[in-house]
Amino acid sequence: MSTPAVSLVDQLADAPRKRAALRRMKTLALTLLIVAALIYVLTYLADDGEHGWVGFVRAAAEAGVVGGLADWFAVTALFRRPLGLPIPHTALIPTRKDALAGTLGEFVTGNFVTPDNLRVHLAEAHLVPRTAEWFLAPGRAEGLVRRGLTELGAARAFLRPEAVADVLLDVVRRDTERRSYAEVAGALLADFTGTGQHQPLLDAGLPYLSEALRDNRLLVTELMRGLAHDRLGFLSVFVSDKRLTGLLDGAEQTLTDMAEDREHPLRQALDRLLTKVATDLQESPELRAQVDSVVLRFVADPQTRDWWVRVAEGALTALQSALDDPDGPFAAAVTRALTDAARRARDDAAFRGRIEQRVEAAVVHGVTRYGTEMTTLIERTVKGWDGADAADKIELAAGKDLQFIRINGTVVGALAGLAIHTGSVLLT
Repeated sequence: MSTPAVSLVDQLADAPRKRAALRRMKTLALTLLIVAALIYVLTYLADDGEHGWVGFVRAAAEAGVVGGLADWFAVTALFRRPLGLPIPHTALIPTRKDALAGTLGEFVTGNFVTPDNLRVHLAEAHLVPRTAEWFLAPGRAEGLVRRGLTELGAARAFLRPEAVADVLLDVVRRDTERRSYAEVAGALLADFTGTGQHQPLLDAGLPYLSEALRDNRLLVTELMRGLAHDRLGFLSVFVSDKRLTGLLDGAEQTLTDMAEDREHPLRQALDRLLTKVATDLQESPELRAQVDSVVLRFVADPQTRDWWVRVAEGALTALQSALDDPDGPFAAAVTRALTDAARRARDDAAFRGRIEQRVEAAVVHGVTRYGTEMTTLIERTVKGWDGADAADKIELAAGKDLQFIRINGTVVGALAGLAIHTGSVLLT
């Protein structure tokens, strides 16, 4: 699919052609005016009376000269002073350029770049499906992703792990000051427990606890024996190794049973505990204050920053490795994702409609919010032009049309003069 955009090379190459065409039209208009003047002079060499054919030719030539001169003056007065004479209200564009700049900017943004016009244009342009077709051309996605990863790899060199960590911590700090993280955690936990999404976590976590208890049997036994001595004193002699072993065996079996049976009484009790914690996190001011205080201390702790720096450094290193391999699995995954999105935008009307709505909303928002900036841009650009350069640019943009006004002035003037002279002859 060809793009409607004109390259800068084409624009630069087109300017000399436009100037040459403009010069030819000026020459044609001037030649026509001179021919009319010569005809007018020659009619006096073949005078056959007021009502002869020469009179008709003279009247047409005379009116043609007047019309051509009048339109030449009008057209020329827009861009420069006719014959260099300081005639009032001439050279309008060079002398009133600054005033015209503001008017032009307001005219463009107020009549062309408007939300309604842009909505219509975007709907008629079919931007999303056309872009999707362009993107799905053979090799197009791979080439774009390869170039994009190269550019991102170059930009990655400016990212430092310390800066990334500081940004993340600053975001968390500001967010914590704005809202309670305890309440957010409570709402998330309530959603998990309410829909049963926590059950797979318990299925995986309870066997892990049972295995950890078995692998650390000796340590746990020593801890329980020390606890019994501290709590029971001399009665701790009745806490034998056999009893401790039986107690730990029962604990391991209980954890295994809880993992295998979601209806186990202790597992249901654990579910009720999690539900209560979720409710307290959302409704208890004291618990929320404690949790938020812990979060703030965690964020402010220098060791937290060091940990985030290490995480960011590892993530950036992995990212750099992926970006340095434009033919690797990361590039392939990105290409597949973008290609799938483009194919869906082309084939799925509902998905395409959602994208078009977002594009339209973004464009309209940009015009609504930054339309005045476009007015300012046009005004500043035109004001920055030299007066003569501005006149030359605008005259070149108008092209042959203004010279057709001069030609039409000569032709229409001649026809009008002929008609007037004919009327005069008929009335006498």
